[in-house]
Amino acid sequence: TCTAVIEIIDTTPPLITCPPDTLTLECDADGDFTTNGNALIAAWIASTTASDQCSTPVITNSYNPSGYSNGCGATGVQIVTFTATDACNNTNTCTAVIEILDTIDPTISCPSDTLTLECDADGDFSAAGNMLIANWLASATATDACSGAGVTNTYNPMGYSNGCGATGLQTVTFTATDSCGNTSTCQAVIEILDTVDPTITCPADTLTLECDADGDFTIMGNQLIANWLGTATATDACSGAGVTNNYSPTGFSNGCGATGLQTVTFTATDSCGNTSTCQAVIEILDTIDPTITCPADTLTLECDADGDFTSSR
Repeated sequence: TCTAVIEIIDTTPPLITCPPDTLTLECDADGDFTTNGNALIAAWIASTTASDQCSTPVITNSYNPSGYSNGCGATGVQIVTFTATDACNNTNTCTAVIEILDTIDPTISCPSDTLTLECDADGDFSAAGNMLIANWLASATATDACSGAGVTNTYNPMGYSNGCGATGLQTVTFTATDSCGNTSTCQAVIEILDTVDPTITCPADTLTLECDADGDFTIMGNQLIANWLGTATATDACSGAGVTNNYSPTGFSNGCGATGLQTVTFTATDSCGNTSTCQAVIEILDTIDPTITCPADTLTLECDADGDFTSSR
């Protein structure tokens, strides 16, 4: 007798086929790509196939839920290695990629109402007004499913339209930007109004003048009236205010002779048409005694017989 050996060996690695495409998923708020995303990953992993001529290979993979590269927000890339191992420990590998992206714009909410402020003397709405603007700007909010989102705005203290005085409008654009550079915008309005009447100050005292022969109080009197009228002043918090009056040289009441009274109304008007009024009085008096001239000479008459100095007296 003699013996010989037949040896059946398996040195051929199995065939393995990775998923054909990169798996691209959208990042969600939890950074885990949603339950649906996890199911997609499981299905993608399960699509790997392997075959072997000698035995049925087992497929393993290196997928790790926390194994993504650090992308923007919670995004990233993971290279998954798939290994097919047959019963004789022959192995073959292939790799495929899972890519987590953030292509969704953040959600932005602008301030809910137009911010209406009253114009002040500096045209900058006062420190309180500036604080209201800052708080209003800060009320814009943004959220993003994959990362935080910051909000910027185009507010410019010098960016108001030219209204009356220092009033105007400004449309502010708010922009939310997430970590991956996706953006959303919205707009809201700041409105600066002037609804406050100017402050007016009338001449402090009644103007009392002496009547002259022409009833026009002399050139000096008219100058005094002009100066008195010019003492009325006005101020306004948002713009200059001009002063007008209704004085009329013929507007005096009928007093004795050419005397009389006139109540003058002064009106202050600012650039936005707001007005204020006050009144003061011009009084024309006659306190000067008339001038009298007696006959120039003594009248001397001769007594006549009738004691009545004759009919020719």
